[in-house]
Amino acid sequence: MWRLLYKTIMPLAILMVFLTGCGINKTQENGINDTTYKINRNIEFSYNLNNVPKFGLQAIYFINGKDGWAGGQGIILSTNDGGKNWTVEHTGSFNITGFDFINSIYGWAISSDKSILKTTDGGKTWIELPKMNLNIENIKFVTVDRGYGTYGGKLYITNDGGRMWESINTKIKIDSYDFVDQYHGFASYNNSIYYTRDGGISWNFVYNPYLQGQWNVEISALDINNIWVIYRGKWTTSDGQPYLVLKTADGGKSWTALAEERNFGGFYGSHKTNNFLGSYLSSISIVDKETAFAIGLNPKNDSDKILISRTTDGGNTWSSYPIPQFDLESIIEGPIPMTFVDTYNGWIASTKNGNGIILNTLDGGQTWQQQYPARKDNNQKNIEYVNPIIIDALKDIESNAIIKIYAPTVVPLPEDKKKFVYNCRA
Repeated sequence: MWRLLYKTIMPLAILMVFLTGCGINKTQENGINDTTYKINRNIEFSYNLNNVPKFGLQAIYFINGKDGWAGGQGIILSTNDGGKNWTVEHTGSFNITGFDFINSIYGWAISSDKSILKTTDGGKTWIELPKMNLNIENIKFVTVDRGYGTYGGKLYITNDGGRMWESINTKIKIDSYDFVDQYHGFASYNNSIYYTRDGGISWNFVYNPYLQGQWNVEISALDINNIWVIYRGKWTTSDGQPYLVLKTADGGKSWTALAEERNFGGFYGSHKTNNFLGSYLSSISIVDKETAFAIGLNPKNDSDKILISRTTDGGNTWSSYPIPQFDLESIIEGPIPMTFVDTYNGWIASTKNGNGIILNTLDGGQTWQQQYPARKDNNQKNIEYVNPIIIDALKDIESNAIIKIYAPTVVPLPEDKKKFVYNCRA
């Protein structure tokens, strides 16, 4: 009798909560994507790499094989044993989208609202740095005190660990950048690559790939000679999103194409390669000049919808493996956070059914094990959770809203952080 009553009342209760205020706000409505794909007969999928996920884990970073951090909606986790055990170190109203650590002690986290948090004890405690009138993003620290960031096409510098920032008067706008030390760095503007030897004061032209269309650019500089550049098209089609991965090993004198989306060959100019990493290139982790990993999505494939590819010869050849723990229904939007410390050891943080999840590989991506949340067979007891029911919306082929109701995000809380309030606002 009670079971029958429960099954009858609960759906009505959830519907009433949705109708009376805890529903989709204007921000969520504006964030619904138009591009959808069928996963199976009953599920539609919407994906946009440029969007920021609203829940789960959106960032993960390991400085070595033991010390790592993960973050997302209202939470920062840390581990000092390679992910065997994760501890909730900080909670709040932020939404962590990235980390930057210069060693296992000093690090920074950036939130989707562009606020910056800092730790000086390996992530045990975090403080929010003073907010300014501008929203610094894409932070990169090269020493304990000196770091760089961007805002509105300008490059900013801090010399006090992120408390105060001042702009550098550059002759070019900065779309993306990376520094290898406090003097040498690379930046992109209008698809061209530039180089600085004086900490960003002056920039010299290095290279233009002469691509067709508009592109987002991601630069990863290992040193002054070895630089990887990922071009992603600012447009998508039903077949995927154009991307091109380029590399130089001589500081930009010569460039090699490493991978591309094969359906957009006409946009890549003279760059040609047979390496294919997926219809969408979600994220890429470059370990050293020979080793890199990439996560690709194939929404239209009946199998192998999410693949991780590995190269150990500088991008000339790639081996691909499926990630069976994920499917496209789990990956709502945004790039999949990934970090590797060598050829074999890596981690992925993402969202599955509305819950934050961390996977680990010990064999270069061939197999994956769930590290967080700890599985029930690990005898984990007395877990309490943070984040109420989350209601999100997608659109089907006919542009009808699909309402998806997720269970509470799985987040074990320490004893001193179990007091929280759920607020529902219209």
